[in-house]
Amino acid sequence: MLELMKTVKIQGAATQCYVALHPQVKGISDEYFMDSNKAKASCHAQDADLAKKLWDFSLSMTNLP
Repeated sequence: MLELMKTVKIQGAATQCYVALHPQVKGISDEYFMDSNKAKASCHAQDADLAKKLWDFSLSMTNLP
């Protein structure tokens, strides 16, 4: 378990850094990346109704209109 946590900690922002800085993905938007590769988002991530519920819940938790 500790070995897994160490790997996750070291590589935790690798994909975000890759997408932000690597010239190979310059100009790419509206894509999902996992392990520094384009990937298909889960069905939950593509669910517009679920996204609306999450948005509304987030607004209620932050007391925003």
